[in-house]
Amino acid sequence: MHTAENGLCWLSMFRNPAVVSGFPILCRPHEVEGLEMTPSIMAALLKSIRVVDFRGATFIKSFPSMLAATSVVSGMVLWHHFFDPEGGYMACSGPRVLLPSPKTTVGIGSIQESQHVVGWCESVKNSVGAPGANYNIRVVCT
Repeated sequence: MHTAENGLCWLSMFRNPAVVSGFPILCRPHEVEGLEMTPSIMAALLKSIRVVDFRGATFIKSFPSMLAATSVVSGMVLWHHFFDPEGGYMACSGPRVLLPSPKTTVGIGSIQESQHVVGWCESVKNSVGAPGANYNIRVVCT
């Protein structure tokens, strides 16, 4: 599973994640894929105490991993998880840190007041209207 391409980058934040299909979640204000969590849980999972603004982007940073704010949609901050699988230092300016333009800066007040979803997708294939598209869609929001 290539997690960066399908919005599942949050899986790398856990050692042995179990994903349950059909688990009810609240409807989100936008087509947002990913795992919703509080800033305190995000910081605890990364073992981080730092929010850093670097070159116009906001990061929650630890030594081998970080969350980068990728956009803000209807009061919901979307984050992408970057990490070094070998446990080495992960720099905000590293070659693996690819962010959309323009970059997203989130103030401390917004971090405390907003909803947060980890699971940004850097590459999307639009198959709307295509003959081979999967149209088996069902509502799972509560």
